[in-house]
Amino acid sequence: MRVLGLFHAMTDAWRLLRARPLGNLAAVLVLAGGLSALLLVGALSDLLRGAVPDSVPAEEVFAFGVQSGGGRTFLMLPRDEALQLRAEVPGLADAALYGWSDFNLAEGTGTESGPAERVAGVLTDGDLFAVLGWPMAMGRGFRADDFLPGAAGAVVIGERLWRSRFGAAPDIVGRSIRLDGETVVVVGVLPPQRAFPFQNQVYRAIDLASAGDRGAGQWRTLARIGDPQILQQTHAAIAAVQLERERSLGEDALRSPIRLVREWEDSANPDSAMLGFVLLVVAGLVMLLAASNAGGLVLVQWLGRGRDLATRHALGATRARVLGGLLMHGVILVLLAWTLAAVLAQAGADYFNAFLWQSQSGIPLYMQVALSGKVLLVGLGAALLAVVCLVYPTWRRLRRGDLAVDLRSGSRGVGAPFSRLGAALFGLQTVLAVVTVLATLQALQGAAELLNRSLGLETEQVLVARFNVGDAERGAAFATRLREVLAEEPGVLAVSIAETIPMASVMQADVLRGDRRLRADYAPVDAGFREVYGLGLRSGRWFDANEIAEQKPVAVIDPVLAKSLFGDLDPVGMSFRREGGREPQELQVIGVSERVFLARHLGSDPPALFVPATVSGRGEFGLALRVQGAPQDYSARLQAIALGVDPDMALTDVGPYANLRAKELGWTRLVVGLFAPLGLLALVLAGTGLTALLGSLVAQRVREIGLRRALGARAPSLVRALLGRISIWGCGGLLVGIAFAFALVHPMGDSVYGRSPLDWFSVLGTVIVMLLALALAVALPLRRALRIEPTEALRDG
Repeated sequence: MRVLGLFHAMTDAWRLLRARPLGNLAAVLVLAGGLSALLLVGALSDLLRGAVPDSVPAEEVFAFGVQSGGGRTFLMLPRDEALQLRAEVPGLADAALYGWSDFNLAEGTGTESGPAERVAGVLTDGDLFAVLGWPMAMGRGFRADDFLPGAAGAVVIGERLWRSRFGAAPDIVGRSIRLDGETVVVVGVLPPQRAFPFQNQVYRAIDLASAGDRGAGQWRTLARIGDPQILQQTHAAIAAVQLERERSLGEDALRSPIRLVREWEDSANPDSAMLGFVLLVVAGLVMLLAASNAGGLVLVQWLGRGRDLATRHALGATRARVLGGLLMHGVILVLLAWTLAAVLAQAGADYFNAFLWQSQSGIPLYMQVALSGKVLLVGLGAALLAVVCLVYPTWRRLRRGDLAVDLRSGSRGVGAPFSRLGAALFGLQTVLAVVTVLATLQALQGAAELLNRSLGLETEQVLVARFNVGDAERGAAFATRLREVLAEEPGVLAVSIAETIPMASVMQADVLRGDRRLRADYAPVDAGFREVYGLGLRSGRWFDANEIAEQKPVAVIDPVLAKSLFGDLDPVGMSFRREGGREPQELQVIGVSERVFLARHLGSDPPALFVPATVSGRGEFGLALRVQGAPQDYSARLQAIALGVDPDMALTDVGPYANLRAKELGWTRLVVGLFAPLGLLALVLAGTGLTALLGSLVAQRVREIGLRRALGARAPSLVRALLGRISIWGCGGLLVGIAFAFALVHPMGDSVYGRSPLDWFSVLGTVIVMLLALALAVALPLRRALRIEPTEALRDG
């Protein structure tokens, strides 16, 4: 019996599919558009909210140390403390200690060495790839003897670098290359899409205990602990270490405890997670909009066939059979739409992966945007729920006997019930479209403000470059000589070589005075920084040459920091404490700058703090020149000068400051790229939904329109008759949508752009855009209605 019922349902569904093929195709395409947006954004949201990668044994990989940095938590330890823990705690015996270190990579030796290029890399003391469970595509990974004092430099490179720099040479294993002027040997090549912790392409083995200055500073940690008993013992050992730290360090140890946590536990950046949540909500609204739109198209078919359904019901077809046919019809449409959506979403995921793997603001190579089973099931469930909601109105009409009334009256249309239901559907579509478009416009406006905001600096004539120092002594010599040569160059007005490049390379530190504590952008700079970037002073003075050379404990602060720490007092000559950075310091204020924005922050902007610094130690440094004329005209000359000073030091990102700033704001452009298609899709769905609704109303009321025209009704009167109820529902949907958008846009503005209020320009823009879209949507159906000839309408009736 059930098989027979299923056969009848399939037969009835097939009849409905054949009756209106174009309408069914439109419903599938509309629903597939909304579903594909939901699936793709759901996959992207999973990634932004800290998805666990499939390429690593995430449950067994742990990090240990003290929290460092904002947003994503990194656990780090000083070298000696990390080495001691590894030696004393059994569960950490095979841990890898590693640190991000860009390298100057060159091929050849001596005078045959070519110019260097900068490559993102990692210094590691310990077999990092054994911890991650990654085999080599070529050669071998690290061995214990690679980490012995005085061992020959062993290097593993990434597959991407092997192809781009070495042309996928099959003899790469065993080849000598130069890193920061030192000869090392390539021992292995990683498989494709394997790099850690981000997109790093060079991994060099070192012995931290004998590394001298290279081993100084903080190091990240990674250990693989699969045995639950050993894990419990390791937790106990770390807890004992923390108790000892509390006894010796007091409050500092409580504020920054040493911990052992899974590397991918709670790994999402809070602002990225909020962005993922907002995107998911917007995509959900688009999905609802698509479902209601497709539902309207299908409902037009079902209710338009009211007489046929009533006839079949009167001839003995049960309610269950009628509803079964409708339900099967909807399920078939949903499955077709879901299949198409999965294909489209996978294509979108592939595009996003290719983009994000190449972007500086992208994702680690071992992670990807993937359509998980959970995301696919949620999308399918949402679509099937829409089918159930569509069947409900017809079930009610059957139960109340409305279809029998239609049969007795001989009505071919769907009459007033559809007019009410259709208008309500359009009102819902308007609400959803308004919220989506308004969120999109707010995101676009916030991005535009961030991209075009004034930084409080004069950068039109600034040329910048970056270089990485692997050897502190060699790097200092390079910086000194480069400064001397550039100071003599015609057309160079000022030179700055420092750790800080505004919007590109800026650290943060905690500052406090008494019970006042806040986070500030922390910028170690040289004497030329102010002149190069045109930074103004409100009071006091800038650093002199002696303060820079000796790195005196003095500071220049911006007015926001001055107000926060000192209130209405003159801060010049007063002191405060800086924590974080290399070592805590008591700093004396010697000047107050104009308000300046040094870094791109997803939330509100912190104040700024400048301290004197020279090129010392290892790491990345910025070179900035104020030049006469166009900065880009001096790029080639700067490259040639640097090559003459030291061919093993590679300059990167050479060009006008505006180019580097645009590159660093890639995340903002990505946000725009995510929101803009959703807003456009919402507009298209709302417009097509209204077009379909009005088209069906015109088709139903052909005779009425013909009679009105025969009786002398003018075009404005006909338009009011057709749009009357729809206009009321549309205006109501517009107002409800704006009200609902306040709840959605507020957290997005706070988290992504530091803007909490809903911008009324965005509201006005939404109203204008929606009115234009809806005007275009009604144009074709109204034109068709106004061209109906009275004689043809009366004859057809």
